[in-house]
Amino acid sequence: MSAETALEHQIAAVYREILGITDITPTDSFFDLGGDSLSALSVINCIEELTGEKVAVSLLLEYQTPRALAIALSKTGRGAACSNLVPIQTGGLRAPLFCPHPFGGHVLHYRPLAKALGSEQPLYGLQARGLHGEASPHLSIPEMAREYIHAIRSVQQRGPYQLVGYSMGGSIAWEMATQLRDAGEEIAILGLLDAKALHTQEEHKRRHPLLGNRPIPDWLSERVVILSMLFPALTKHWKKLKLIDREQQVTALLDFGTKAGSITEMSETQLNHVLAVAEANRTALHEYTPRPNDSRSVLFTAEKGLCISTDQHNGDLGWKQFATGCLEIHRVPGDHYTMVAPPHVGVLASKLDRYLIRDA
Repeated sequence: MSAETALEHQIAAVYREILGITDITPTDSFFDLGGDSLSALSVINCIEELTGEKVAVSLLLEYQTPRALAIALSKTGRGAACSNLVPIQTGGLRAPLFCPHPFGGHVLHYRPLAKALGSEQPLYGLQARGLHGEASPHLSIPEMAREYIHAIRSVQQRGPYQLVGYSMGGSIAWEMATQLRDAGEEIAILGLLDAKALHTQEEHKRRHPLLGNRPIPDWLSERVVILSMLFPALTKHWKKLKLIDREQQVTALLDFGTKAGSITEMSETQLNHVLAVAEANRTALHEYTPRPNDSRSVLFTAEKGLCISTDQHNGDLGWKQFATGCLEIHRVPGDHYTMVAPPHVGVLASKLDRYLIRDA
């Protein structure tokens, strides 16, 4: 058996373990089997342990089957590069859509949207620095925007640009659009997916809109709160942490969540990288105030999303005061998390598609 075939079998075994599916062939797609953003991180962590190399998320998106991924990893250096720009869907002749990461730094949340928009629409994610421990995470949104603009220019050197950001990604997309307008570039669309304009007061409250604005017990550690913002299913285990020392709560929460199937297992290294990026994201959001922007802006609010948890039932989530151009608002089904997942993402994609450039 060749080393490449052996690796193919090992990757298939990783898929089986992570997804809990026994019958997986070398040509089965990880995402078609039900893989999501969290399980993808677990797969990458396991493959890094197998190969001893850093593996970029983009590699799993591009080579989704055990066979294709084994072939790609067997080529020297294919797994090593970590880039902000993650090609999620590269086929099609339409102008590319660039989507900066939500809170937590990952861009796999955009995969269902790419699929719903159709194969003719190229879509690139912009992931946070530091997810693989390759560098310290950015602590400011303007810094992120500068780096991400440099990244998207490797695909599209000049405007008009199409930017769409989900959750925190809305703030990053807004800043990217503002910097591009400062440079004289045209913005075709600035899309905001259930994104809130200002977060300056959140650190002073024991509530958070990403957690449904529910009261956060004083005895919970900040790292537990941040982890729960990334993986909301973990909130149902909070009561079990009341008698556990704050320094041990994250480990205990992961144990409860893993056993209950609320979260897949992750290594301590992976957890530290995830939390470091999330904590840096939180700092960047708290300190960011959007600048006035004259781009054509479109806000898509979830029916049970941030407008509900922030008591802005008919609101613009704070963007109107910064929009000097057109700001349109559309309501889409789902909550903050399910609006970008099937079946609701189909409605979002249909509404968004009306604003996208038809010809490159």
